[in-house]
Amino acid sequence: MNLLIGLIPALGWGIMPLVATKAGGDHINQIMGTTYATFLTAIVIFISSQPHISWQLLLMGMLSGACWATGQMLQYQLFQKMTVSKAMPISTGLQIIGTALIGVLVFGEWASARMKIIGTLAIVGIIIGMYFTTIRSHQQDNQTKGDVGMLIFTFFISTLGYLGYNVFPQLVGADPWAGFLPQGIGMALMSTIFALFSGRNKQHNYFQDKSTWYNLASGFFFAIAALFYIISARRNGVATGFALTQMSVVLSTIGGILFLHEHKTRKELIFTLMGLALVMVGGITIGIM
Repeated sequence: MNLLIGLIPALGWGIMPLVATKAGGDHINQIMGTTYATFLTAIVIFISSQPHISWQLLLMGMLSGACWATGQMLQYQLFQKMTVSKAMPISTGLQIIGTALIGVLVFGEWASARMKIIGTLAIVGIIIGMYFTTIRSHQQDNQTKGDVGMLIFTFFISTLGYLGYNVFPQLVGADPWAGFLPQGIGMALMSTIFALFSGRNKQHNYFQDKSTWYNLASGFFFAIAALFYIISARRNGVATGFALTQMSVVLSTIGGILFLHEHKTRKELIFTLMGLALVMVGGITIGIM
């Protein structure tokens, strides 16, 4: 039973980008729907559990949520530029590497020489895996031609957003249940800011788009995954819980190919599967260290 609970976050986070892509709209519509649904879920959880929220947790939680909304908004943008099956393995790999480096440099993890060697090898494996997922049958992918520098920058900022989401609550030793509402507030506020500024520039009202509200479905998948991850971390341990979530990248990547019909040649598919395996093994290795 605990193992099944641990796999629910992977299921939710793996399905979320597929649902968002199917729901349509641009990256602003998608982040609005996702964060508003998460905020609504957080309110329900707060009312039912009534945890104590200090002002420090409120501040750090809102910063955490704002960081996540930024990272996820940019990831949605990457999905539209590169497709889910191309962007997801790279984004996941960068998050794993970034989280590991933060753990080492900020929180003093990987204390022994053996852990440093294993961790370094895992990171190298993830980097090779990410490279494998970018291999194309043609010399250049027409969809991303000329945009390589912007794509790298977008991946970098998106990864920083996800790292902020994980790091800020740790600075105050936050109880995940208590931090869920502050994070939901930060997510909803940040996506509203994106919608207002982007809408003003485009002379467009995102609040009137049907696709914004269709994307509430992706937010509920995220919220369910986040809640069950909290339960999994308590039942299975943080390391095992984190390792199990790595299955999400397989689900979203294969789902992008099968359900979103993102075309790959035989050569691309082979290298993508090899890359996914390396990213997964590297992520699980780091997770259980």
